[in-house]
Amino acid sequence: MEGIGQKKETDYIFDKTIKCDVCGKEFKTKQVRTGKARFVGTDDILKPLYEGIDTCKYDIIICPHCGYAASLRLFGHHTEKQRQAVGTMCLQDLLQRSRKQKLTAMRAVKRCKMAMLTEMVTGGKISESAYLCLKLAWIYREIQEGQRLMEQHKNV
Repeated sequence: MEGIGQKKETDYIFDKTIKCDVCGKEFKTKQVRTGKARFVGTDDILKPLYEGIDTCKYDIIICPHCGYAASLRLFGHHTEKQRQAVGTMCLQDLLQRSRKQKLTAMRAVKRCKMAMLTEMVTGGKISESAYLCLKLAWIYREIQEGQRLMEQHKNV
């Protein structure tokens, strides 16, 4: 619950228009405003912590038309051969189209898994696959902590 002077998660995000390298169509995706989220530090499993928002949920970009998914730093940086490999897959059947203002943790899990699938198809670097696995672990931990807090509130 936000108090006086506290920002909501939606205050930290905006719609960014991106052109997909695989299908060539433009789409909007939610991104964190660069100067808004203040870096606080990292936790014990190296997850970056920001004040007011969980940036991990917004680090995966997914094309709603063809299903091409990648981390923010890799989106659009695949070779022509890799893009063709993604284009031959029927990833759009796996998509859940939603235009909600903010991402839920479960939607972030699905986006991360789609990015992992893209990495497997494109034969990406092991380090990028490991980074996506780490990001997935961070998101799952957030879900688990949220469930634990809900249980504590029930028992009070």
